[in-house]
Amino acid sequence: MLILIMCITCSVSVPPLGVNLEGGINAVVGTDIVLTCTSSSSNPAASLKWYRNSDILPNNQSSNHTFGLVQTSPGTDNGQVTSQTLTVTPTREMDGDTYVCTAHVLGIDEIVESNSRTLNLKCE
Repeated sequence: MLILIMCITCSVSVPPLGVNLEGGINAVVGTDIVLTCTSSSSNPAASLKWYRNSDILPNNQSSNHTFGLVQTSPGTDNGQVTSQTLTVTPTREMDGDTYVCTAHVLGIDEIVESNSRTLNLKCE
């Protein structure tokens, strides 16, 4: 008698349904502003990207932009919620700049964009 046992593992990728961007937009020139990008639950965890005035911010630190660590936490339906902070040290020239973050899951073409945050700076 021959008994054949087969195990099949199925992995389903699910993009986040939304991305939220929060943080202060009213600030004084030279005073740090912390923005927080949070994706809704996805599988696998989403990758986040930051944009300033439609230009992608490279993942290296600069004098005006400091990236926090990417953090994941359990989400709904066995997914993962992804979040990251961006600390902005604004100069006068950055008044009116707009920030957006996006979330993307590897293997899925869909990119989800957050709400935008526009800096409203005051000089001290």
